[in-house]
Amino acid sequence: MQVEPEMLLAEEDVRYVNDELYEDVFRFYRESSEWTGPGSHEPEPEAVVVREARLLDQRNYESWLDLFLPRCVYWVPGREVVGDPREEPALHFDDHRRLVDRVALIRTGFLHAQTPPSVTCRMVGSLESGRHAAGTCDVFSSVLIDAYRGGAHVQYAGRQFHRIAETQDGWAIQYRVLLLNDRAGSQGNITFIL
Repeated sequence: MQVEPEMLLAEEDVRYVNDELYEDVFRFYRESSEWTGPGSHEPEPEAVVVREARLLDQRNYESWLDLFLPRCVYWVPGREVVGDPREEPALHFDDHRRLVDRVALIRTGFLHAQTPPSVTCRMVGSLESGRHAAGTCDVFSSVLIDAYRGGAHVQYAGRQFHRIAETQDGWAIQYRVLLLNDRAGSQGNITFIL
């Protein structure tokens, strides 16, 4: 895959994964995990979460990347009790640059753990959302990912939290935190994007 110039961050933006970012995404997770929500339905931000699932199932990774802000985090904690991401192992903790790298690796055709590629079907449900005055909206949902590869089905279930930010071009993902139900157990081949 040829990386387009707009996919690259300016050199000064590359090192934004710092203590402030870790504290902010961990604070977002703590607030999100305790949120009970008003049960409101706000279709635009929720539609981003549903669109994300569809694009991943279609393996349309370039369009999926376009859903994210340049300063974003995709976090899949790896412990039962989720702790500070600076101190705890994670299945994934990716900034935008790492997401671009993951897509580029998949597109090379040399990712042997994905030859042939997994066929996935995501079911997103129980969506709730709450807007903030600062132009962001938190969307909470359940997700079931069925992955088929090499004659075998594997399922991943969990809860996911998205912080969606309003931009001039619409809504974009700032943070995505995916809590797999069995995150502390062996996950097997998760070389596709969850």
